[in-house]
Amino acid sequence: MNVNFRKFIIYLGVTSSYFASGQVKKTLIDTTTLKQEIEAVTITGKKKLIERKVHRLIFNVENSVSATGGTALDALKVTPLVRVQGENVSIIGNREVLIMIDDTIQRMSQDDLSSLLKSIPADNIKSIEVITSPPAKYDAEGDNGLINIKLKKAKPNSWNANIGGSYTQKNYAGGGLQGIFNYNKNRLSLQISANTNSQRLLITSESKIYYPNELWVMNVKKKSKENSMGVGFGSNYKISEKWSTGLKYLGNFTRELSTNNLLTSKFDNATRAVNSYILSAVDANNKPNMNSLNWNNIFTVDSVGTKITTDFDYFNYKKSDYSFYAGNELDNQKEIIPLSLFSATITNVNRIENYSAKVDVEMPIKWASLGFGGKYAFTNTDNELVVFDNETASPVLNTHQSNQFNYREFNEALYVSASKKLG
Repeated sequence: MNVNFRKFIIYLGVTSSYFASGQVKKTLIDTTTLKQEIEAVTITGKKKLIERKVHRLIFNVENSVSATGGTALDALKVTPLVRVQGENVSIIGNREVLIMIDDTIQRMSQDDLSSLLKSIPADNIKSIEVITSPPAKYDAEGDNGLINIKLKKAKPNSWNANIGGSYTQKNYAGGGLQGIFNYNKNRLSLQISANTNSQRLLITSESKIYYPNELWVMNVKKKSKENSMGVGFGSNYKISEKWSTGLKYLGNFTRELSTNNLLTSKFDNATRAVNSYILSAVDANNKPNMNSLNWNNIFTVDSVGTKITTDFDYFNYKKSDYSFYAGNELDNQKEIIPLSLFSATITNVNRIENYSAKVDVEMPIKWASLGFGGKYAFTNTDNELVVFDNETASPVLNTHQSNQFNYREFNEALYVSASKKLG
């Protein structure tokens, strides 16, 4: 697999602001003294690149040059404690990891999660939280860690727009375009983002299987092309000084086409000669689509920091897979062995719908920071796998491998936690 590549980035931005950092009130001048009175001065400073808090490490992506012009997957590659191997994401020291976007867990396969991460511009990320030991309020199972990707919001009384493009050269050329618009004035803030990527890949690999009498050496050559598009929308309105409400939408639409050629050589362990071969080819495509919608409210109860947060989420996921494979066994002269044809057509449609609602309360008290809340979630999963054998003139339904099922899950949970920083 070719892992060396070059990336060229074109990045344009426009920013406007309705405020200034200092305002001159008046100037008094006499023959000996010049006096200037400043009414207000605003001093701004950036957050640290890396912050460590209870349960988590925070990597402020907006202050890092490394991820500029890339995607969320690129940003994770430079995040401390996070390991990205190929396109699989993990936390060092944790067996498995769950990915959240603005505190909402994205439950999907590693391949589809990778497509989603590549559809989010890194320039739209404020910070990445690496939570190695999740507290009770999060939906983490066992020793799973959490990675929470927090998206940017527009600064008060300002708007900005960014348009960028990237070019990636691997075995084949690829690239993408992205655009982000942020607006925040008075009580209303808006955010719109769009991103598209296209990449062709060539992957070659070799693997070996050891049997008592034979050694199987498998050589794989896979060509693929992936096109993805991501869109995002967010709005927040401050109804009063103690109540704000917002909507968030995130969508990802991907299509991947691939061809896979596999040659397996069977070596005799005693003579080291080739006994026979297996030659096969696979044509496949898959189309995962994801839609996520969130409605949230934040209520500030008092001046000491007591806060109530409500979230209502809807998640829709559909993935359509198609693959056709065919192959033959060959003798040691690479001639087709009669009646050795194997072939099948496989289609699979997977649909997931999730509805959830949760309430979280944060209550600072004298001796600790107290948190408690509850959540209800309903998930409906439909899966339809159909396999046809193609060894005969007409395809035959394989009832042993075909499968269709529906799975429903209901979850209700309550939690309470307390934390206090010592020293």
